[in-house]
Amino acid sequence: MSASVHRVEVPEDAILFEKSYYSIGAVSEMFKVNPSLLRFWESEFSILKPKKNGKGDRFFRPQDVKNLQLIYHLLRERKYT
Repeated sequence: MSASVHRVEVPEDAILFEKSYYSIGAVSEMFKVNPSLLRFWESEFSILKPKKNGKGDRFFRPQDVKNLQLIYHLLRERKYT
């Protein structure tokens, strides 16, 4: 039995790019993954460079979300390793 892949809920570009930044919580909800997985992917993929505030909170730009969409597709849907 293979694990089911959840449907990603990333907004259309016109809507996505209306905001400058998305919190890690908002992005994790879009992809239906834990924030810890996003932090792990950040350490594994140099293309992900979310901004961090003084407390270390991550804020993803719309382009980061698009890059995450590609990473998610390759890892979770296409099963690349």
